[in-house]
Amino acid sequence: MGMGFVPESFLGREVTSAKGNDAYLYILLIMIFYACLAGGLILAYTRSRKLLEAKDETSQACPEHQ
Repeated sequence: MGMGFVPESFLGREVTSAKGNDAYLYILLIMIFYACLAGGLILAYTRSRKLLEAKDETSQACPEHQ
């Protein structure tokens, strides 16, 4: 074994740091964050539409108050 000898088992492997192994965790957290954000926006929109429809029904039910 000389100074420039590289074992065959190490050829073709990338050297990654310990931080690189947790990249999937960060991606997962970001995806969960945006999923919650989108879900919250959808819920807020549907609730506001229901409130608007409820107000419209009450105004149509009592035409003498207009």
